[in-house]
Amino acid sequence: MSAEEVQPVMGVLTETEIREGLTSGEVVIWPFEEGKLTPAGYDLTPSEFVYSLNSRLLVPVVHEGREKFCWVEAQDTVLVLTREAVRIPRYIAGTLMSKASVTAVGFGHFSMALDAEWQGPLLLALTNPTGRRLKLPFVTVGEGGEIREHTIAALRFDLIRSFMGMPGVERESRLRIPGVGEKGVLEECLQGIAEIDFSSGQVESGRFDAEGFKRNYEEALKRIRFFTERGHKVSGEVLGRRRWIGIGREVGFGGCLVGVVCYMGYQAVAFGDFTFLAFGGLLLGVLAFGKR
Repeated sequence: MSAEEVQPVMGVLTETEIREGLTSGEVVIWPFEEGKLTPAGYDLTPSEFVYSLNSRLLVPVVHEGREKFCWVEAQDTVLVLTREAVRIPRYIAGTLMSKASVTAVGFGHFSMALDAEWQGPLLLALTNPTGRRLKLPFVTVGEGGEIREHTIAALRFDLIRSFMGMPGVERESRLRIPGVGEKGVLEECLQGIAEIDFSSGQVESGRFDAEGFKRNYEEALKRIRFFTERGHKVSGEVLGRRRWIGIGREVGFGGCLVGVVCYMGYQAVAFGDFTFLAFGGLLLGVLAFGKR
């Protein structure tokens, strides 16, 4: 499938047409797995780069039994980087939609557009609108050792109605990650990923080099993994410090409550006036409600 063979009509690419694009090199999905190709699209999987907009940290990865996953806290939005890199030509646009398996557990539905001539992985915004934390699974290992990679989004390809005569657009194939430009080791990691140019290394003849794109992404993937692992280490250290600070605050708050109760009880016994005790109970209720 090439630009000259495309008819100027709209429509979602079918499995057969996607295969034709993959064979010709006009469309690239890498790494590509046969089982993720659907009758009208391709299912994308999450990487371990999950960035919380609330904490401004990478979300810890949990290994539990045969599962690898992370927890997305209540009322938080996370940015999830896909494992797959995608390249589409100028006559195709894309649409990303959340999978039912993701929204069924409580995550909010998301949908985003993929511009023509995009190259590189995708950064998805996933929101937890519930009052409890939700599990985002990465991988499950079966009883027989088979590995199941969980999908997060369905990618649909749409033909642009009329691209003939449209000028080519030089698009910067870089990720946009909040927090980049600030100081700190984690921001340096985010900056390192954001600076990767996934379109580099292309030939100057104007014809897209699909194999070159795959090799370029494999090299970029090493950088992504390096910065992701480093970012997880830094995030873990920050979370540890925050946890100890939280414990200190809890202990201090509990000590204050005990002190208030003891003082009010002393006043009630010493003066025989239980107004102090009633006031203390009311104060404790207000403090406890405010804490919650």
